[in-house]
Parts: sequence; C-alpha cells; structure tokens
Amino acid sequence: MKKLLILLFTVNFTSCTLLDGFDETPMFIQVDSVSLSTNGNQGWPSHKISDIEVFADGFSVGVFNLPAKVPVLQINDSIDITIAPVIRNNGISSNPVKYPFYQNLDFSFLFEEGTTIPLSPTFKYRNDAVIVPICDFEISNCINLDFDQNINIGFIKSSDTEYGDFSGLIEIEEANTFFEKGSFTQINKSLLSNNIAFLEMDYKCEIGFGVGVILSGQGVPDFPAYKIVLKPQETWNKIYIEISQLISPSNVEGFRILFGTTTATTIPGKIWVDNLRVVHF
Repeated sequence: MKKLLILLFTVNFTSCTLLDGFDETPMFIQVDSVSLSTNGNQGWPSHKISDIEVFADGFSVGVFNLPAKVPVLQINDSIDITIAPVIRNNGISSNPVKYPFYQNLDFSFLFEEGTTIPLSPTFKYRNDAVIVPICDFEISNCINLDFDQNINIGFIKSSDTEYGDFSGLIEIEEANTFFEKGSFTQINKSLLSNNIAFLEMDYKCEIGFGVGVILSGQGVPDFPAYKIVLKPQETWNKIYIEISQLISPSNVEGFRILFGTTTATTIPGKIWVDNLRVVHF
C-alpha cells in the first residue's frame, strides 16, 4: 500500500530546515489571499478569513496564517487537497476556529516534487446555512428599537461604508452617554436546528461599545445579554461573534441583536456598524 507522508504545522512555513530528515522534496500549495462569494440573499461578501486549514488526502497538514506556503510530502502520483476557512472567534486572535457555515474547497493535483501551485480560493456559504439579514442600512435603519427609552439618540444612515452606499452611525454625545438599541428583526429560536449561531458584522468606532442580544420568552421580560465589548477601531473591521451560549437557555424563545454601552461613559464619539447578519443551521 502506498504511504502518505504529512508535515504538521500550526504557523506559517518559513524555513527549509523544517524538512530536514526527509529524503523527498515537497510540493507547495501557495495561498496568498482568499475571497467570499455571496448571492443576492446572503448580503455583501464581507469576510475576515485570516487562516486556512489544509488537508492532504484527508489528513490535516495544519493551520496556516495567510499568506501561506504549505509544504506537502507525497509519494502517490496524485494528491487531493482540501482547504477549510478559519476565522478568529469573537475577534480573539488566540481563538482560531474553522467557520462551520463556509464550504470547504477541494482540489486534485498530480504530485510534482519542488513545484509550487498557486491557489486563490473563493469560499461560499454552505447550502444548509441559514442566513438571516439583520441590517445593511441600504434601505432603512433596522436597529431602531429603543431599549434605553431614549428617542433622542439612535442610529442613522451614513455614507461611510466599505460595501454598498450606507452604513449605520450612532453618535454618543455628552448629554446622551448611555444607549441600548435593538434590531427590529427578532429571530425565533425554534427555527434553529441547534443552538449554534453567529452574528457577523462590520464595524469601526471611536469609543468602545457592547454587542449582544435581547432575549425573550413566554412569561419573562425582555432581557439584555452582552457577549463582547469592542474596543475603538479606526478602520472597518469584520468580526464573527458566537452567540450560541447566550441563546441556549431553555426558556429563551427568541432574540434580537443588541448594541449598547454596558456602563455609562463620559466619552463622546461615533460608532459605525454595517452588514449585520445572523447565521445558523
């Protein structure tokens, strides 16, 4: 039986000394960047796929930061390569996870020692992924429920955006330093086949703000549950926020997306958000 030899790495391949001890010369898979393709119902192709996991003939070669040059040792005539997209869960650099809602990509090549095969993978959402658009601000502001009971502050449309024509902007002033605003769209928890769910969003901000959900259930008042507090970010950034644990309690029947200041702040500033969508199975 022919044997497959795999090199295991969790960082970029940077030194030929890592191949010392092997008589065979590897073939390399070069991936400089990746992209995301979406259809009209899935929103703009915003993504932050920072890493890839590479499999050769079904065995994991490792997780590689992009750009990546992946060495593979193989003595068969052909090799099957699978590339899986990896994101940073909740924006935490030390928490890379294979994003469950993107499809893996499969390639087959004739193995040639010393050659480098350039790839530019374009990922798509899985067919069984359910994408619930929350707001992209192109038509109207959908983050318009005033859980803070303050109608004097709220999101408005802004032309500062990376996708489309508009994003959502809220400006915190000294006279209105606390806010809690929720999405018009409420997601029925019974529509989820399991409790795995992520909020995808683009944002930039001059001040920190909290992101979470408003939970609702029969016989209980709406309850705010924050997942993360985002730090100031000068340029547009994409983040994947896992809300699975927040919505897991058995008495939760539905939820809305929530933005707010977790404590009153005296620092004025602006917050922009865009391309909000909840993804689940």
